[in-house]
Amino acid sequence: MRWTRLLMPLVCGPLSVLTGCSRNTPPPEVAEAALDRCIDGLSPRDVRPSHLRWLDIAGTPYAPSFRDDRFYHHTGRSRVRLQWVSSGPTFTGVLTATRLKPNFAYQMKLFGRSPVASRETVPDRQRGPLDWASYQLGRLGRWSAGPARTNLVTERAKGSDAGDGTAAGYILFDSFITDSHGNARKPFALDSSYHVLWREGRRTRHRTDGRIVRHAVMQGSWGYCQEPTVDAGTVGVFAEKEEPRPRPGHIVLPEGAYDVLLNITEESFHDNQKQPREYGGLWAEVLEEEVSFTVER
Repeated sequence: MRWTRLLMPLVCGPLSVLTGCSRNTPPPEVAEAALDRCIDGLSPRDVRPSHLRWLDIAGTPYAPSFRDDRFYHHTGRSRVRLQWVSSGPTFTGVLTATRLKPNFAYQMKLFGRSPVASRETVPDRQRGPLDWASYQLGRLGRWSAGPARTNLVTERAKGSDAGDGTAAGYILFDSFITDSHGNARKPFALDSSYHVLWREGRRTRHRTDGRIVRHAVMQGSWGYCQEPTVDAGTVGVFAEKEEPRPRPGHIVLPEGAYDVLLNITEESFHDNQKQPREYGGLWAEVLEEEVSFTVER
């Protein structure tokens, strides 16, 4: 494993771990010591305004003045900083979010940068390293069909979905919840594959899902109407295991070089499914950046 010193101080917020204790997750002081380099301000994807969510995890709408379609465009006000290890047993590092949406849940994903020709044949690592990495993510996670990545399919879907060279692999491996100021700090180590996040009470948690994390929602002036801080109670959130993948804590990335995309996606909690809700959102992929690392043991 290659080690370098930290490049600049972290902006620290509370830690929200939705996946429970992981056998590969290092303690924060170890993760910080192993940081290789950082990205300050991930580039926003072009998303439909209707896909953005303007409700916090408790379902409370943000103030009208806060609902800006260009919220994630880099202004210096908000940012997501990623620091990670260049080489190790899995993808490991620390994500620090500043001034994102308050009391809000975000998914952390890795996306392949190239579609695969077939799910039945492993791409040649030397001739097509992007294809190889994409295949490994899809094999352990899911497949995204089409350049817009809106039609997400699994291996249980019809074979043509990922066999025509248009589907790339991706894996939802972790998530975080911001505090009342939109800040969060999340050490991570990829060892799990999830489908989506749920609020407690909307779906029964299965024993193989991630553990329930209860987040105290404090609704202050940031994002809400200009009123004194309100204690809105506690909301439980957990991650649903991706079937038929191994249970959380048992995903193992094959050894090799990964040149992929780190993606931050808003969690919509199915609020726009069956009975659409205003401002409920539709899993908007809001921040994304290229990352490269090598898995070696």
